[in-house]
Amino acid sequence: VISKEKMLAVTRMLKAIACYTYLNGYIRFVTPSIVSRTEEYIRKHLSEHIALDDISRALFISKSKLCHTVRAELNMSVIQLINTRRIANVKEMLLNGESLARAAEASGFSDSSYCSNVFKRMEGISPMDFLKKEHRE
Repeated sequence: VISKEKMLAVTRMLKAIACYTYLNGYIRFVTPSIVSRTEEYIRKHLSEHIALDDISRALFISKSKLCHTVRAELNMSVIQLINTRRIANVKEMLLNGESLARAAEASGFSDSSYCSNVFKRMEGISPMDFLKKEHRE
């Protein structure tokens, strides 16, 4: 059994040690990078309409900071990042036997025609040609 005074003394000593180590840089708080937080937001909201305003509000940063950081670290725009993640999801769903319409909807595209256009622009082949190619290999 420890007396109340000894417990308070130990508590103050631990607090002093924590402050000392933090102030001298021995420990620090690490927050996930803007890009990783952006990617996480996109992953969680992939099936929804995602606007730059939504992401910047969720991350508590300006749109320009968001766009500049993503471009600097990934060499692509935020919209390209969103579409890259969406197309990856479409590919996975198609390979798992889902229809293009279902894959497009689950990946946040407004319709399968738009999804197909984005897919072809990014991958160089249509979603159906992608499936044929994958099944041949």
